[in-house]
Amino acid sequence: MKTIMVTIMPGEPVHGVWKNFLKKPPAGFRYVNAVNEPITFDHVQKPSKIFSLLYGIKRRIPFVHHMHRMRTEEKFSAMMDTHDPDLIYCTNGRVYLGKKPWVVDLETPSVFFGYNFKTMTKYKDDIKKILLRSNCKAILPYSRVGKEGMIGLFGKTIAKKITICRNAVLPPKTVAKKKHKDFTMLFTGSSNIADNFYSRGGKEMVHAFLALAEKYTDVKLVLRCSVPKRERQLLKGKNVIIHEGLLDRETFEGLFTKSDVYLFPAYIGYGLTVYEAMSWGLPIVTADIMENGEPITNGVNGFKVRPPHIDFWLPGQPDYYFTGRTDRTLDVAYVERLVAKLEYLYVHPKKRARMGRANRQKARKLYSLTAKNKVLKKVFTAALRAT
Repeated sequence: MKTIMVTIMPGEPVHGVWKNFLKKPPAGFRYVNAVNEPITFDHVQKPSKIFSLLYGIKRRIPFVHHMHRMRTEEKFSAMMDTHDPDLIYCTNGRVYLGKKPWVVDLETPSVFFGYNFKTMTKYKDDIKKILLRSNCKAILPYSRVGKEGMIGLFGKTIAKKITICRNAVLPPKTVAKKKHKDFTMLFTGSSNIADNFYSRGGKEMVHAFLALAEKYTDVKLVLRCSVPKRERQLLKGKNVIIHEGLLDRETFEGLFTKSDVYLFPAYIGYGLTVYEAMSWGLPIVTADIMENGEPITNGVNGFKVRPPHIDFWLPGQPDYYFTGRTDRTLDVAYVERLVAKLEYLYVHPKKRARMGRANRQKARKLYSLTAKNKVLKKVFTAALRAT
């Protein structure tokens, strides 16, 4: 039994991206946290406002952010070395500076730099040197967009280390759709926290619903997230159900069984709920940003819509600070594009059902734990064989 040490501290909340596969490692391997203990799984909690403020300030100053991060990684690496694991698994852009073999997963290369374009431009060569060290055995982006971003930023020399390792969700064994009269649109925001309404495209989602509901009386919106006062007022008196905060798993999954389409017009990635909705057999309408739109083929299993007024640093990678400004102005052109796709699904129930079936099949094939563990076992085995 080989030990894979993951860069997670005791009691640290574990995001669903990792929680879904860390509970069940590939055969022949076991996961432990950074101090060689079993990994515990708690809900991801939102950082305090003070922490978020300080981190935001630090992240905007390239030198401060990069130097602080490197010192932190040095200490973290030394701590893990004392436990002598077989392999280090760095999560979402963390780097290991010791001599053990290691791998790293990531959503996009900008995670190495706190999503700061200036830091990325100034210190990308430093990170590239670390990634090209012989003991960095594999780089595991979650998507094709992540792979293209890595090669676009660091060059083709990094490509030989890259293996796409898609995120995993746990598909239901059976999907028993509950009968309902209305055309129900589901929006859940993040799968881990109930906030981040605007960065998940909440403003555009609300206005797309209102436009469709003005034309058709049997349109319903179900939200599982915290809704700001301004948007809550717009939805007052409409055919809307709002679930504030997190729900237990059974209730959360029940939302998918009573919905007709999943809407995720987000300006950021980590679209784990997109894969969950796919596994429950829902057609998807999502933003063509980062990995969110990657599993979607227009007209086959849903629609992906590119927000027209957004700048990209790298393939699929938007200006991160734009996402913090999405509460200020409404992108009317984006809303119109979303409405067009939603209306198509409304008036074509048979095609909607066919798209849902296609999504279920695709989720089982590409976004299941079986599929992810197959990739991880191959990567871990090769990394240890080459040591």
